[in-house]
Amino acid sequence: MKWSNGIRCAACFTFDVDGPLVWRSKVSLDPKFGSPMCISMGEFGPVVGVPRILNLLRKYDIKGCFFIPGETMVEFPDVAPRIFDEGHEIGFHSYSHINPADLTYDQEREDFEKCFDLFQKVLKMRPYGYRSAGAGLSEKTWNFLDEFDFVYDSSMMGRDYPYLKKMKKNSIVLLPIHGMLDDWTHFGWNLYPPLPCQANMQNPETVYDIWKSEFDAMYDLDEGCVFTLLMHPQLSGRPSRVALLERLIQHMRQFPQVRIAKPIELAQEAKRILTQSK
Repeated sequence: MKWSNGIRCAACFTFDVDGPLVWRSKVSLDPKFGSPMCISMGEFGPVVGVPRILNLLRKYDIKGCFFIPGETMVEFPDVAPRIFDEGHEIGFHSYSHINPADLTYDQEREDFEKCFDLFQKVLKMRPYGYRSAGAGLSEKTWNFLDEFDFVYDSSMMGRDYPYLKKMKKNSIVLLPIHGMLDDWTHFGWNLYPPLPCQANMQNPETVYDIWKSEFDAMYDLDEGCVFTLLMHPQLSGRPSRVALLERLIQHMRQFPQVRIAKPIELAQEAKRILTQSK
């Protein structure tokens, strides 16, 4: 597809604010994931990482999207309202951060409904963007996204530009991600048995080169790509990694015809363009 107004490449900065929940949800794999050490690594995200990232985005007048599980909203009640009040999008990331493919139909419906109720209670709004917890979806998940009128999903890797998934009621925009643009691939680490997609901790300089190279190539290709950066504040809230993100922003800002926007804004534009082109 081609973005409107001569835009060569779109970009969005997204943050999964899982907090300690990402570790607690893995206790079934190994009880050590519930240790005070792992829990404290998770706490760093909403307590320290989020404020640092918000300061950086404010400095460059960039609006992003923070995908926050319901239990994290409850455990850290000031985090979601602060993010929302600064004009950022809040995306749906489940209530309990359990892989939806591991849930029954009734369990997943309960998770959706419980999280929707919390959004109304805490933020007086509903989410329109979805990212799967645990990188798992099933056919019932897609049906719930259709039933609850989600505009977009940002969990899939089938393209590097927006595309549509036709459902019974709606066409859902897929804003693709990729492991190379996920900070967990490069910085995810713990003392205990490896998790999927876990790597040794990379030098931020190496990760900057990877992210910069992908952005530059997307821009040069001019095929309507979307550079969806997926970060976790408990990882990317560390000082050297905040500096990495700032350096990347400065690099991207040198290019004309680049649009950095909230995912919901890109999804709405992509849906209009893709629908009209049919």
